[in-house]
Amino acid sequence: MRAFLAVARVSVGKVVNQISIEAMRCLQAYHWPGNVRELKNAIIHAIIHSRQAIIRPDVLPPKILESINHKSKTEPPPDETIEFEGDEETRLRQALEKANGNRTRAAQLLGMSRSHFYRRLKAYNISLNK
Repeated sequence: MRAFLAVARVSVGKVVNQISIEAMRCLQAYHWPGNVRELKNAIIHAIIHSRQAIIRPDVLPPKILESINHKSKTEPPPDETIEFEGDEETRLRQALEKANGNRTRAAQLLGMSRSHFYRRLKAYNISLNK
């Protein structure tokens, strides 16, 4: 991260030499679909928009902040996760029941992505139609 900061600082021509702890947490929490190139661009964006010598979360690219905010809103709080008993099919059905048929919420309760959860439902031929 420091190497990206040093290179970007020189290319942009601004004296920004630190990343705040909060900004670093945001960067670490982001899933980085564009990998290294996207990280470099995020650092450049932050340097360009920073008015201080330290990068704060408010100068990070909007899609990073939106992703972090969305993730924190959709993840179940730790006390809402539950342990399910039985084989995978039983756990899928239990999660659906606990989530009142909401598949996205059921996937979250199981700690899996929504797309993976949908594939598992299809594999076991589980539908919500009664």
